[in-house]
Amino acid sequence: GVKPLYYHFKAGRLIFASEIKALMNSAFIKKKINNKAVFDFLSQGLSESEEEGFIIGIKELLAGHNFIFDLNRKEFSTTRYYSLNITEGYQPYDEALNRGYIDQIKDLTAKAVKLRLRSDIPIGATLSGGIDSSSIVSLMDLLAPGDRHKIFTAVFPKDPLDETSWAAKVVKDKRLSWHTWEAKPLDLLDNLESLVYTQDIPINGIATYTHFGLMKFIKTQNIHVILEGQGADELFTGYNSHIPAWLLETLKAGQFRKFIRDFNSFPSTVMDRSTLLRMLSKHTFGNGISSVNLLNILKNHKKDWALIDNNLWKSNVARLGKGRPILQGLNATLEKEFTGQRLKYLLKAGDRNSMAFSIESRLPFSDDINLIEHIFKIPGNYKIRNGYTKVLLREAMKGIIPEDIRLRTDKKGFSTPSSLFINKSVLNECAQYVTGDMDQFFDTKALKGMMSGDPRLHPIHSEKLWRFISLALWMKVYKLN
Repeated sequence: GVKPLYYHFKAGRLIFASEIKALMNSAFIKKKINNKAVFDFLSQGLSESEEEGFIIGIKELLAGHNFIFDLNRKEFSTTRYYSLNITEGYQPYDEALNRGYIDQIKDLTAKAVKLRLRSDIPIGATLSGGIDSSSIVSLMDLLAPGDRHKIFTAVFPKDPLDETSWAAKVVKDKRLSWHTWEAKPLDLLDNLESLVYTQDIPINGIATYTHFGLMKFIKTQNIHVILEGQGADELFTGYNSHIPAWLLETLKAGQFRKFIRDFNSFPSTVMDRSTLLRMLSKHTFGNGISSVNLLNILKNHKKDWALIDNNLWKSNVARLGKGRPILQGLNATLEKEFTGQRLKYLLKAGDRNSMAFSIESRLPFSDDINLIEHIFKIPGNYKIRNGYTKVLLREAMKGIIPEDIRLRTDKKGFSTPSSLFINKSVLNECAQYVTGDMDQFFDTKALKGMMSGDPRLHPIHSEKLWRFISLALWMKVYKLN
């Protein structure tokens, strides 16, 4: 959930807190790193994908669960109390039903935003220029026209990922006070240890820093409540990886002509045919690699895997691909993502960043039960159409957000240009954190060799390289070496 609950139970003793650091300071817990979690993080970029996370003995209460601790018997148990009800299977398209779905989404989204505008202090919002944040900011202006809300955008001047021009379209002609903050590599270095301490776990991506820096800036503007768009991608089909699940549903229903028509409906700006075919195959048959021997061969050719310690690899290689959905329909795929590891990481990272600066982050797309339950009752066939993902939200926001934003297909989200931040000066500064005691997890000598070279010539993508650096930072900040 947005607010996690961690616990340690052993020999009739229960300790719990909302932060891992609180439990790590307990005399009853040994700060021993969980090798399984480290392997998942380095090899696949997964964070806290199981109950027991990065520290052995510290578990997380899963979403939709509660726990009971019997004080007399000293017994502890967890129970699932809530599950999303989803509509599965293909259903033929009906225009009248579609119009009804759109009208309800428009109404429920407006109500979700209006409810989160309740406050006795000024409210702000983050804005990237994408459909999700643009919807929230536009509805804020529409629902509370008397308030001049402060809107905040992280900018990267002259970088292809910069969305300043898109955000400007949203605030144009609205009664909003727009503020921009430029993310700079030197700021990252100044705040690195503070960020790692705030996050409790290794940081999965530079975007977490961008959000941290933006929250720090927002506090200087005397805003302590903000609205954000997190969760809309998992709710409304915002990722291209959702397309194969949608196509598969059509194919399984025997709608072959529709499958071919839909397969060819996406413009190259969204996805080329060969990529879509490869993703469809993977969603249908899995990653196709279950042989440990084959994975061992790939380790020597996949540069990020090659860095992983051989003993750590041998003990955990069977975990690769564990739990990946195959042959799932669209809503089942969305439910797994909405309640699963990826969104959980993003929500917790955002919450930790905002609370570090005494800011309450409110998320209409992630925690409004009426909106969420309604979306998951809508058949998957209505959620992607005519070459567009997020089609229901796009239609619901017609006339509310600028038309060119409503029809955008070049999804960027809350993106951060990793090449801008993972540069030579940053890598040189971070090299001090990579020490020989970390050889139990990865080849420190090889990693430092890569860090000392030209970042533009790295054999590993900068985001994957950052995982190893992030793990080293986390170990040093929390004195886990």
